[in-house]
Amino acid sequence: MRALVRKTITKEEAKILMEKDNINFEHPIIKKIIKKCSKYTKRNSASAPSYLRIDSGKHGHTWHKDTGTSNHMPWCNYGLSTLLSYPEDDGLFKYKSPELSYTQAEHYLNTIVHSSDEYHMVEPSKNRTVLLMFLA
Repeated sequence: MRALVRKTITKEEAKILMEKDNINFEHPIIKKIIKKCSKYTKRNSASAPSYLRIDSGKHGHTWHKDTGTSNHMPWCNYGLSTLLSYPEDDGLFKYKSPELSYTQAEHYLNTIVHSSDEYHMVEPSKNRTVLLMFLA
């Protein structure tokens, strides 16, 4: 399962998330995103052992599933990715089979949702700050 949920957050909410150090599933913006994506995840809240983090950098991510490269997160059922930083021209988000990709402009302030069995990657970029959530 794959979906792009549009307008899950505003520019102001993205800025708030990028400035906070201790975002958790009780934060109102996080709850809002989960609710907007619930059509696909069938979840209105996160249950343990769900996990989230803000990921920044230029490194990208190689092909993987959200259960982890060494299957260290077998509990993960859904991955959610919301681009918080202003989009650059690089850093494509790609699915493997069937092929599908999203530019940073398509991903910005929107949430990509997929089941944890979907192989995906992100190309390296000049700038990319993203909220990642892994739901049990």
